[in-house]
Order: sequence, then C-alpha cells, then structure tokens
Amino acid sequence: MSNAQEEIIRTMLSGNDFALIGAGQLGDMAISLWPSFLPLPSVVLDSNKTGKCHGVNIAKLQGYRADPRPVYLLSAFKLGTQEVPHIFADLGQDVVLTVYDFFEQYCPSMFSNGWRSLEPDESKLSLIASVRECFSDKRSLAAFDAAIDWRYRRVLTPGFECEPESTKYDLRRYAVELGDYEAVFDCGAYDLSLASYLNAASVRVKRYVAFEPDDTNFDRCLKALGKLAALGPETVVLEKKALFEDESERIFLESGLLSSRLVVEVPQELPGKPKTLRTITLDSYLDKFCPSAKGRTLLKLHIEGAELPVLKGGENFIRKTKPDIFVNLSHDEVSLLDIPLFLRGLGGYRMYLAGHSLFGEGITLFATQFSGRDIDE
Repeated sequence: MSNAQEEIIRTMLSGNDFALIGAGQLGDMAISLWPSFLPLPSVVLDSNKTGKCHGVNIAKLQGYRADPRPVYLLSAFKLGTQEVPHIFADLGQDVVLTVYDFFEQYCPSMFSNGWRSLEPDESKLSLIASVRECFSDKRSLAAFDAAIDWRYRRVLTPGFECEPESTKYDLRRYAVELGDYEAVFDCGAYDLSLASYLNAASVRVKRYVAFEPDDTNFDRCLKALGKLAALGPETVVLEKKALFEDESERIFLESGLLSSRLVVEVPQELPGKPKTLRTITLDSYLDKFCPSAKGRTLLKLHIEGAELPVLKGGENFIRKTKPDIFVNLSHDEVSLLDIPLFLRGLGGYRMYLAGHSLFGEGITLFATQFSGRDIDE
C-alpha cells in the first residue's frame, strides 16, 4: 500500500459520521465497543436482520438509498471477494474500509487486527517469501497469499473463498493421523468451543486445561462444562490466568467479548474494564502443575495478539512435548510473519493455514509433527 493510499484511508476515518455494513457478531461487537467520544453509527445495513443493533437502526442493504455523508465500514467478513466492491460501489464509496480499519486508527492498542503496512521494502518482501516457504499445500498458500494481498497491497484476491467458521479447529481437515490426546491446553478458551471440535473428530482427552482471564468469558466456560463430558477427561481445570512470555504485572482489558486482551496502556474512553494481572508463562505453569506432562498433546492459542509471547514462554514445553498446535495469526504483522518462522525454528513441524474470513482475518495455523496423508488429496 502506498503512502498516498494510507493518507486517503486516514482522512476518511478522521471524521465522526459512520455507518456499518453487517449486523452480525462483528457489527454487534463494534458498536458495543464504539469510542464514547464519537457518535454511534447512523445506521447498520444488513441483508437479513432487522430492528436495532445496540440502539442503532438496522436497514435493508438491498435497495438502500445511499446517504453520501457517512463513511461506510464493513462489519461482515464472510462475503465473496467480488461482492464487497459492488456493495461499496452501490453506496458511492470508492475505498473499501472495515471496522478494524476504524479501530486501528482510534485505539490500536485494543484492535491490532486492522494493521496496515506501507508498501513493503526488499527486506520485508524477502521475509514474506521466507514465511510462504513454511507452507506447501494449496489451501495454505491460498490463505497466506490472500492475507498478503490485502495487508500489503489493499487488494481482495479474486476467487478466494472463506472456509466455514464451523471448521476452524476441525482436525479432520488436516494431514494428521487422528488420535486421542493425553492433554489439551486451551489458551483463550472463551466458551470451551474447542471441545466441540474435538468431540466431532471423535478425539478423547485425558486432561483438559483451559485458560480464560476475562471474568465474563470465564463464567461462559463454567456454564459450558458439559461440552467436555463427551471427551471423557479424567481431569478438567479452568484457570483464570493470563499467559505471556514472562511473569509480570500487566494490564488486561476485559470486555466479556472475543476482543479482551493484554494491553500496554488503557485506550482512553473505550468501553472495557481494565485490571492488573500477574501473568505466567506456559513453561512455569506446567512445571508447577503438570510436571509429568507427556504423551500426545494439543496446544490452542487464540489470545488477541499475545500468541507469539506465549509460544516463547512455552518453548521448553514445546521442544520437550512437541504438541500439535492451533494458533490464530490474525491480530498483527508479528503474528502473521513471525509465528510460522518461530515454529519452523523449533524443527520438525509441518504447518497448514485455513482462512475463515476476508481481509487477512480469521487465519488459523495448525502445526503438527505427526505424519498423515497429503492434504491436497
């Protein structure tokens, strides 16, 4: 993306009159976290939903008579790559903008998902090429290339199709011989939905440990304990702890949503309840509570940008146990580029990507040292 494009985006986002396209989960979350110093969006456009979204009127997208005043922000990331430009063209807006672009401008410490990179120099292009070499199957390369097209060229890759959200942690879609797990470490558990994926794959788990420091989300986990029953675990542990690369006092901004995260500073006037937590490392936790951890293990990380620090804080465990790993790469440039290289540096891992949203969002990496069929078969 050129400096001129970046300036256009920043100028468009500098006003105070916005409208959303999409009243689903992302649109709902965006309005609930809208900065208090700005007026709420004037309207939310949607193809199916009606009524109101957090008090904002929902209007039918089809046939909507476009108002030229607001800047339109997309809050639906499951559309076709050809559909998105047509929607914006019908609304009279040449530039495709998303709610994550908006939050990246107003509170980047909270929403690193909207990161934008200037046109990459030779060193960055070389780094991107190195990361691409971590993957070899067609599905992974398509997901990676689509993310790079948007993040560095602001282009939606023609023909790229999002995978269903229902397949996000579906082990059956990867080149791996399925087997039971001695232990599962669910980091960023939210509502224990990982357990449903494991059950669908007929995978059984002996020990299930879930980490969720957000109070509301922790309560979700408590209410969802029934999801674990089908896995037949001998031990279930729910930890209201925040994992990181070191043990230190850090600010955790909780919202009761998927966006809760560790932050360097509290965004001004952004909804959310900050609290100070003492972080722990995965290595120190396992040394203290699971010193005899062995056997086939699964590590899942979806912790809003802290994935790489947590991996570094669990390097001894990873080298020793060689777990299968699910990790989200969507939150920032470090996640997308550095995590695959970090895992490659540990040796022995084969890595796969799945893209569950447009705009380089919803990218899930699965890494394993177990052999299996060719994923492109």
